[in-house]
Amino acid sequence: MTLAATLFLSVVPQVFPGGDLKLPPKPPAAAEQQQVGPVEEIERFRRDVMDLHGPAVKVETKLEEMGQNYPRIEQLILQVARTARSNEMRHLMPVARRFGRISGSTKVGDELLFQLLARRLGDATRSVVETMAELKGPDAKAALQQCVRAKHAGVRRYAVQELAPLCTQEDVAFALQLSREQSLDLRLRGVDLLQEMGGELATARLVELLAKDPALAAAACRALVGVGASAVPVLEARIAAPAVDRSFVYAAFALAEIHRAASSDGLPAELLEPLAKRLKSPEALTRVLAAVPLADLVYRASSAAGDGVDASIAQLDRELVEALLLVVEPQQFVPNLDMLRNPAEQRLLRHTGRIPSSQEPLSWREWWDTNRGTFLGVRSELQVAPENAGTAIVTLRRPGSVVRVLGEDMAEMDADTGAVEVILADDEMVEVVQRLERSGFGTTVRTSVDSVLPRVRSLDVRVAGGRSSVAVTEGEHLAFDSMVEAIDRVVDGQMWQLYRFADEPDRVAFWRTERAWLTANPDEQARARRFVGRVVRGWLGWSESLRARAIGYLAAQPDRGTLLGEAGGDAILDALRALPKLETFDRQLLEVAATAPGDRVWRECVELAITAEGGGRAAVKQVFGVLGPDKVLSALEDTRAVVRRAALDEVVAGRDLRAAPRLVAMLADEDLQVQRAAVYACGQLRIVGAGRPLVDLIVADGTVPQLRREALRALGRVGGGLAFPVLQKAMQAPNNADKEAALRGLGELRDPRSAHLLTEFVVVGYGQELGEMARFNLQRLGGVLAGPALRRQIPLVRDERVRADLVLMLGAYQVPENLPDLMDLLRQTRYAGEAAPLLEGATGVDLVNVPDRITSIEAWWRDHKDEPQWKWFLDALRRAGVTHTLQEDALRPGADLGAVPELCRLLVDLEVPRLWVQTSAVLRSVAGEDYGVVTPQTPPEIREGLAARYRALADADRAAGGR
Repeated sequence: MTLAATLFLSVVPQVFPGGDLKLPPKPPAAAEQQQVGPVEEIERFRRDVMDLHGPAVKVETKLEEMGQNYPRIEQLILQVARTARSNEMRHLMPVARRFGRISGSTKVGDELLFQLLARRLGDATRSVVETMAELKGPDAKAALQQCVRAKHAGVRRYAVQELAPLCTQEDVAFALQLSREQSLDLRLRGVDLLQEMGGELATARLVELLAKDPALAAAACRALVGVGASAVPVLEARIAAPAVDRSFVYAAFALAEIHRAASSDGLPAELLEPLAKRLKSPEALTRVLAAVPLADLVYRASSAAGDGVDASIAQLDRELVEALLLVVEPQQFVPNLDMLRNPAEQRLLRHTGRIPSSQEPLSWREWWDTNRGTFLGVRSELQVAPENAGTAIVTLRRPGSVVRVLGEDMAEMDADTGAVEVILADDEMVEVVQRLERSGFGTTVRTSVDSVLPRVRSLDVRVAGGRSSVAVTEGEHLAFDSMVEAIDRVVDGQMWQLYRFADEPDRVAFWRTERAWLTANPDEQARARRFVGRVVRGWLGWSESLRARAIGYLAAQPDRGTLLGEAGGDAILDALRALPKLETFDRQLLEVAATAPGDRVWRECVELAITAEGGGRAAVKQVFGVLGPDKVLSALEDTRAVVRRAALDEVVAGRDLRAAPRLVAMLADEDLQVQRAAVYACGQLRIVGAGRPLVDLIVADGTVPQLRREALRALGRVGGGLAFPVLQKAMQAPNNADKEAALRGLGELRDPRSAHLLTEFVVVGYGQELGEMARFNLQRLGGVLAGPALRRQIPLVRDERVRADLVLMLGAYQVPENLPDLMDLLRQTRYAGEAAPLLEGATGVDLVNVPDRITSIEAWWRDHKDEPQWKWFLDALRRAGVTHTLQEDALRPGADLGAVPELCRLLVDLEVPRLWVQTSAVLRSVAGEDYGVVTPQTPPEIREGLAARYRALADADRAAGGR
């Protein structure tokens, strides 16, 4: 059976379900096995890679964590790099730079090189190239050379950037080979390398490339400019050879740019003629390439003194501008536009001397259409001599102003109404130009500007046969500012030319007539007097700028009163009276008139300052400021009431007590307004001798109500034995306005009786207008007077609301005796919010940060009620950790004011509100004066003002020898 079965199975096909039998795969070789962690590790690694962004500290910390968390990090880098997209690849590069050579192998660098050669990496290309070069180490140059020939342009471009610093003269052959490839991009990369290498072979090849197509020629031209001075000999050899192709103008362009960067004048003058011929080329590119170096040659060409402009020079200037405009404002396609535009625009600005601005919104071509016929190009140097100085024009342009200095022969040209123009004789013009040249005009090095900001200031000198110009930015420029000063001195010296009357239309005749008079009258006083007379006579017709110049001139004259004379003062008054309104310069001219000799003109000036439209108190103050305080005293006796009234205001403002006898006499002045102002002045200056006259005014039957009320207010400030009885009696007046004036007087009167009376009116008139007015004036008396009056009144009041209000008023002065009443209010919800900060300010105890304010303050009071307030203050400073120099003896009653400076410092510098309030209480008790209430909300500037007053009190006490 066994034999039969074996034979049967050997001849019958064997079919098994599931297909053919498969052997297990062959185990990979050990070298092919990769030690990579589980999928979860790869995913974690990818997530950590994408988290590498933000500040450098954060990235560095993350890299350290990754180094500890991934022991086989190099294998992970390789695996991610093979599939990473652009964003992930960019984040992976910091990891590759840190850990790519941790095992000493170049696997990561090799992999990055493969990726660069095999696929596009987008935004990550630069980072990958840099990382690959770093990881390849000594093999970086060879790897980068492979990348230079990569199929992707981005790789080639960044590879050249990395390769260029590594190349030496030994690599010139590689760069030369690249520059001969069929691909334009490879040739451009070769140009980049040749620029970096420099040397004779490299520059020679770059010059050869100038004859190629415009794209390659432009790259070679830029490279030669980048090579700099070492390329000059090769370029000079090229321009010395026959001009058989466009490489001639490219070489000239490169030379011009190299010399411009070095601020040198190295272009051969022999180039001018061949380059000028290229301006007629039918090719726009050739014309522009020739125009840039030609502009430098033309700029340095000196203009000889002569009578006119050579036609060929003018034609060359025009052709040069038109060639430069081809790229500055192109109307057709011009190759190499990016390379040409900026150099062309620089030359165009210099050659035309134009300063484009928002005030001149013309395009370049619009401007050129307007100026083509009269255009003359700018030269670096001019020869201005007596034979051509008469044709010279010097123009200074600044934002908002133009100054033109004209030669004698140009005087008849049309005037520029928007410019300040003066005419000079030939010798004066030569001197001006020489002064400008000494300041740096015509010297390229001294007038150069190393800034990208627009040029907004220019100085242009034009003379027959030539023109020169310099332009700078708004910023400081030593040479140009010196030139501006020179022109301003010229205008100041010729200021008389600006003040030509409307009936003198012929400026040439005017100039000659005045110049003849000046020559015949060399005395400076006579000249100044003639000029001032002209200014005054034509004041109504001068422009705002001319008025400003005239005022500046007059203000600078130390003897302007003598120059004017009384007649000049009258002339000014007549001119100003004809104006509908006094403006700023008119008021300043009025000040000048007030300095005229005599005693009449200045009084009329004061009257005009008061009565004229646009005058007023400020104008009067300006006039009196020129006259001085003695004239103010004199004005008190003027026959005109308006002058006396103005003088009274000035006396009060200057607090001149020399006027006291006159002020008392003026209480009986015949003019009511003057009389009222005198009453006010007596009160403001606290003139004691005015007490009885003020009382007489108050009780007189004929005194008008307004004057009587002013006298009541002034009496409170003046004081005296009669003041309180009179003011108290006035409170019985039937008219509320009289009562209000009396209350104001009581609020000014430094008398305890006044404080007590006002406190009674606060109680009697509580809730009424009278009570509020009494309250306001009581507070004006300060804590030294108001405190005792409130303490006396509080026990007598039965109304809870009135009593609480008085307690809170007294609490604002931090009076220790008031603390029990404030503590009672603290227990009442209705008043607790106002009472708490008052308690803090008086005691220095913190009631904000305690769980139970009432228990805390009561416990404190039991322990400290028998101590003086200054001791509470020292304890509060100690608890707050405040450093100070106060001593107990300096704070005790009867001590001198030696503690005031330190208390003033604490009043300003303390940062805890309750402590600066308590400081004000101690300061008030030590100084014996109250200059104002301090609250937790008082700002630092107010506290500084109060401290200044206390310091002044201490200084005065120390000067007087103490108490």
